[in-house]
Amino acid sequence: MEMEEEEIIENLRKCRYSKDAKRSYDIMRGGFIWSDELPNDDIIYHMILARAIGYRGSLSLGEKRDDLEEDWLKIKELFPDWPGFREDRIYGQVAKDLRLEREQDENFFGDFFTIPWIFQPKNAIFVIVLFITCLFILNLILSR
Repeated sequence: MEMEEEEIIENLRKCRYSKDAKRSYDIMRGGFIWSDELPNDDIIYHMILARAIGYRGSLSLGEKRDDLEEDWLKIKELFPDWPGFREDRIYGQVAKDLRLEREQDENFFGDFFTIPWIFQPKNAIFVIVLFITCLFILNLILSR
């Protein structure tokens, strides 16, 4: 069952700060998200807030992303009481924690997500297997 736009907006407007909210790191957005920032775990809310989470993370790191600012401002206009706008979720200890999280990502993933990794000899076998696997899956899909 699809939610109507009005219902989605109303649900997001109901989000309120909770001192007991649980924080998690969103590796794809490069920022933290707290459990009180989402009405539930429906993917639609993650999609709506994705760019705002990324922008907030960029503010925390002092690396403001102008390409995400318009979405941040739009979310702020639609949901001015959203808990994600709290200063303590952007600056201070959270900024230190986010730097640490980012550093751990870089140590774990190394240069895997940079474009040149595919051309490095040490990754040749992986790239070949990945390519063959993709071809196999594509063949399965197209043969149906």
